[in-house]
Amino acid sequence: MLEKDSTNGKEFDEIYGYWKIHASRINKKLLGDLEIESIDFTYELNGESIKGYDWINKIDYQKRIDFVINKPVQFLLFGEFENKGTLRTVELLDTFKGNNEEIATIWLLAFIKEIEEVLPRNWHGEQYRMIKNIEIILSERLPRAQYYLWHHAMKKLLPEIIFSNFLLESMTLEACSEFIELAVLNISHIVNSYSAVHYDSTN
Repeated sequence: MLEKDSTNGKEFDEIYGYWKIHASRINKKLLGDLEIESIDFTYELNGESIKGYDWINKIDYQKRIDFVINKPVQFLLFGEFENKGTLRTVELLDTFKGNNEEIATIWLLAFIKEIEEVLPRNWHGEQYRMIKNIEIILSERLPRAQYYLWHHAMKKLLPEIIFSNFLLESMTLEACSEFIELAVLNISHIVNSYSAVHYDSTN
């Protein structure tokens, strides 16, 4: 089981090493930056414009983009928006682009915080301590003085968690590598199923 040793970076290297092993096998896209498409168009009314991030299910991609670009007023008034926490995750992934270790850290922290909200009963005890230990180690990687992560009120940080609580309950989590593999599987699904975009109507 992963033990925290604050005297050096060994504990992060172990976590990141597992991330690279599983990502190399499951989805190599996770070894680099999240692809974020820039959607630039022109819209401004009474000083109001559209600028920000979005997750779009790839099935609905073209319909969503057409709606935003061609009907911006209706989008602002009646459009469905992702949870603020998930949009903050995209922003963080964009902020740290070019730094693979920080990208992995953001993905893993988002997954951990989501899992903690639905923590299976049989994961209390040693399993929970391991997950919290991983969370602490990862959190220490990021320069909190320069970047805040997620507001405490943000509970949903990823577009989707693919594992049912019933499935998680049936698992016996015994090692850090197993938990990182679950995270990679879930994040791989997100990258394959969703497009991340950034709107800017000021161009």
